[in-house]
This record gives sequence, C-alpha cells and structure tokens, in this order.
Amino acid sequence: MRIFRTSRILVTVVTALITIVAIAAVRAHDDSSSVAVPEYTVTMETQAELDSLFAIINADYLPLKPMFEKSCFDCHSDQTEFPWYYELPGIKGIIKDHVKHGRAYLDLSNDFPFAGEDDILEILEEIREEVEEGEMPLFSYRLMHWGRLIEGAQQDSLFNWIDQSTARMKELYQRHGIPTESEEEEADEY
Repeated sequence: MRIFRTSRILVTVVTALITIVAIAAVRAHDDSSSVAVPEYTVTMETQAELDSLFAIINADYLPLKPMFEKSCFDCHSDQTEFPWYYELPGIKGIIKDHVKHGRAYLDLSNDFPFAGEDDILEILEEIREEVEEGEMPLFSYRLMHWGRLIEGAQQDSLFNWIDQSTARMKELYQRHGIPTESEEEEADEY
C-alpha cells in the first residue's frame, strides 16, 4: 500500500513538471511577431530596421568614441580609471557613489545604443544639452582632470553626430508610428 501511494505521488509530481515544461515550451515558441521596446511594442520587421539603424549610428559613433573615453567613461562606463586620490579616506565613497549614479543615468560601456534611464532619443538630446551648457563633464571632475571639456571641433563633431542620429531615429519612429518619449509625455498631459 505504501509503495502504491509513493508511486502515485511520484507520477503526480512528474506529470506536473512535464506540464510546466510543456507550457514553457509553447510560450517560448509563440508566433507573436513582436518584441517589446520601452513603452511600445514593435513588429520583428520594425525591430530589424531599428537594429540596422542602430548599427549604422554605432559605426558613425566609433570615430567619436575616443572623445567619449577621455571625457565621459570615468563616470559613465565600466571602464572607470580611478584617480590617485581615490584611496584617500572619505573620497573613495564619494567617487564610487558618483560613478554608480552616473552609470545608472547613462552607461556608455557597450557602444550605441547607450543604456540609461531614458530612451535613446532623450539620452542623445540630454548629452547635447549638457555638453552645450558646459555641465558635462562636471566642473568638479574637470578641476582634477584638465582637458576633458568637449569644445571646439570636437563639440561640433559630437553635435553633428547627435543631430544626424536623432533625425534618422525620429524618421524611422514616425514611419512606423512609434511614439517618442516627449510625445508620450504630451499625451499624458491631456
């Protein structure tokens, strides 16, 4: 009797596990042809166009990457080069916290499209604004790291790349009916 009860429990558990695996397999092979993008769902075809556009924009970014490495990577990437004063008491915690928040806001570690809190159009527009206003790199950082301000021809190249990239993305978004974050905010106001 005990063996019969144990084998019945075992069969029930095995059947439940097989059912769970089968459901997971069906969901994994679901034919819905869409991929989630923050705040929007696009078809696989549109996602392929986005990926292709991002590859083109990334290729245009690569010549600018050394400028980003010099002026941005210490706070906005996983390639932080800590300064000599990093080990001073109290300073280490301040710098680690600053880098943590900097990377959460904008992470340049994996090239374009950059990771961050906002969608990629907002990120590019904010980079332009911060650099144009001389807010980035932070003044406190520039005090100890001279020559990190993006200005002159470098700034012109950066702004040209941002302008071309955002125009390309907006055109693709518009063609496929993908709302931008600013359009979503305007819709939420009404």
